[in-house]
Amino acid sequence: MSSNIAAVLVDGTTNSTAAFEKAVRGGHDSLLIVHAMEVESAMAPPELMFAQQIIMEKRNQSAKEMGEKICTFYTKRCEELGAKNCQPVALHGKHHVCDFMERHNVDTIYVGQRPISATQKFFLGSFSTYILNHCKTNTFVVKHHAHDHSTPASTPAVPASTPASH
Repeated sequence: MSSNIAAVLVDGTTNSTAAFEKAVRGGHDSLLIVHAMEVESAMAPPELMFAQQIIMEKRNQSAKEMGEKICTFYTKRCEELGAKNCQPVALHGKHHVCDFMERHNVDTIYVGQRPISATQKFFLGSFSTYILNHCKTNTFVVKHHAHDHSTPASTPAVPASTPASH
């Protein structure tokens, strides 16, 4: 008998918390709590490369620390909700998400959709749209709106001292 493995993509926002809670209630054998952080690389002229590299390293370290806080928050939330077999996972960039899901035989991906501006969508693209278009795994997009009381997030998003990164 194969196990029923789900993954939820989290970033600390209210919408990813709604997706997380939907995933916890999904009755899966195992839940992977995935935080995919974008890692920057230095793209500067040679004379500025060293300074740019230092800045990028500090930003990437900060993103890594934030990702760890986010995963810790949701892992504790799993315990509070009585969910079993929750495992935190940190990935570097959305481009690694689909491959990870296939390698770990994930049956369902949960992702929260948050509104982004047309400019952000044009230049950066939507994370949830990327997952829908590139992953072969079944994907459940959770739309959560502040005025929608049918799927409330029962806890606030990650505390304000931990900014979200997607």
